[in-house]
Amino acid sequence: MSHCSCECENRIRVKIKDLYKVGPAGEIGERLPNYNGSYTVTPNDQEQVLYTANKSLSQNIVVHAVETVQQGGTATGEDILTGKTAFVNGQEVQGQMADNGSVSKTISTKNQSVQIERGFHSGSGSVTIAPAEQQKIVPENIKAGVNILGAVGSYAGEDAPVLPGNATASDILQGKTAYVYGQEVTGNIPVKGAVSETISDKSQRVTIERGYHDGNGGVKLDPQEVQKLIPENIKQGVLLFGTEGNYTGAGNIKSQSKVVTPSNQNQVIVPDAGYDYLSQVTVEEIQAANVIDGATSRQSNAKGGTTVTIG
Repeated sequence: MSHCSCECENRIRVKIKDLYKVGPAGEIGERLPNYNGSYTVTPNDQEQVLYTANKSLSQNIVVHAVETVQQGGTATGEDILTGKTAFVNGQEVQGQMADNGSVSKTISTKNQSVQIERGFHSGSGSVTIAPAEQQKIVPENIKAGVNILGAVGSYAGEDAPVLPGNATASDILQGKTAYVYGQEVTGNIPVKGAVSETISDKSQRVTIERGYHDGNGGVKLDPQEVQKLIPENIKQGVLLFGTEGNYTGAGNIKSQSKVVTPSNQNQVIVPDAGYDYLSQVTVEEIQAANVIDGATSRQSNAKGGTTVTIG
């Protein structure tokens, strides 16, 4: 049996002290005379057994197989945060990158440049204009029309008049500029020009878009709808879009009656132009002159007509 200490890098150095005899059943026997010695072994993927010269440690000291160490990597100490360690190509690397944490600074002069220190920053830091300088960046401290750090100046001198006004960008045409209290204002009203639209449905709503219209556009009824707005299409007494109707329904329908002379040809009887239907068609009595040769009899019938028998 032995007591040993190990230092593990790429190799293991084992210091051996206090040897004892071991019985065949593994029991501990008498202590052997003091022995001081050491062995150096390189771990690999196989289990290794250490022996003394007389192999008395053959069952006591074993170097177990180790997992394969990942080789490769490119990081150096300057690539790893200070206080942290990592392995590169099997070697432990101590971090040397400075951890700056959250750094906040201000700029108080126009030519000042704030240096961002080398190392890691948490992302919570910032650089801003000093509060005392921010309070001075106002229009009345800047020449009229001059934009400094987002503030447009309005100061024109102690004796210069400050011309008032109340127009904003939405009151001025797009692309045009004006001054209000010494500050330049650029307009944003869109220029629409002449816009023409038509209405083809009674519920249609034409929106006049925001912007400047030159007066030459307009909205009117669809031409096809205008053609329908005639008196005969509108109820009598109704004024629709300036057109008064005269349609009275069935009272405007005109009928016609006709008298037809029989003949030996088929006849299609229809109303003449200007009439809507035939109210009556009278077929004249068949005269002898109209009876074809060969008629053997001629007599009145129950329908009020004349029956002619031929042959």
